[in-house]
Amino acid sequence: MRVKGHGLQREGRAHDGLGRYTGEKVGCGLCQCGAISDEYDTTAERQRWHVAHKQDMARALGLSSWSIR
Repeated sequence: MRVKGHGLQREGRAHDGLGRYTGEKVGCGLCQCGAISDEYDTTAERQRWHVAHKQDMARALGLSSWSIR
């Protein structure tokens, strides 16, 4: 699902709590909109966080998952 303005930065690689890329294994996910996830151990966990974040944003905007591009 794509939601305009909500791209996962660096494909989910770790950032610190201020949104700065760290290159470490453990860290936060960063969305293009500026949202920062909790700290996760893996890129896959940050990617899962981002899927949920986009779903939340789509619901808040009243968009169906099939109409989002």
